[in-house]
Amino acid sequence: MIETSALTVHVSSLPSGSLFLWGSRENGGIWDALDLKNMLFAWHRASFYGTFMEPSEWQNREGIELQPLEALDYFSDPQPVQHLQLSWHQDSADFIRLAPAVREALATGSFMPDYEKWKAGEMGWKLQLPEELQSLESPAVSRWIHALIPEWVDADGIMKDNLRKLEAAYPLMRRGEIAADLWLDEEDWLVAIGWRQDRSPMRTCLQLAEPDLAHGAGWQ
Repeated sequence: MIETSALTVHVSSLPSGSLFLWGSRENGGIWDALDLKNMLFAWHRASFYGTFMEPSEWQNREGIELQPLEALDYFSDPQPVQHLQLSWHQDSADFIRLAPAVREALATGSFMPDYEKWKAGEMGWKLQLPEELQSLESPAVSRWIHALIPEWVDADGIMKDNLRKLEAAYPLMRRGEIAADLWLDEEDWLVAIGWRQDRSPMRTCLQLAEPDLAHGAGWQ
């Protein structure tokens, strides 16, 4: 039987940073997850037209869970079926507006670890978005971005080694085993972890040589 009732698509943010898609009907009912998958991913090539999408459940709702990278790909260009009356709830419409700009920022390297959060022992990232979209950065969006960036870096491969250095340092910073004032500023920290290159032509250094007691020489 062909489904004909109107569909409103919602998105919820999971604690892991993944996004949960679910649909509501005009009468307030929840769409079956399998039907929802067929409606939303019918033209989505990356998931083999929904074949790789598994129905899930969150807070007593059936739906589809998207990992952060999957969500970026889908919301950058959603192509649901056209024979159904479908609308995007405001929460999902915001992700559709944001996703292309987030993809562009990641592709151009317009992101970095959040120095202040890492000093406080928290994992965090800063992403440069167009000014007109910054108002859309809700807690749900921030949670998604913080989970998305490590996935992107790991998949992209170029900054993968630097990500591993960050992950190795994180437990030490969190336990206070690395002093918060070890680096002069954010730029010094980004250079130290290899996130940015040190473009200074030279460094000023001081070397102390121990006294040569046999010849009566002091510190040099």
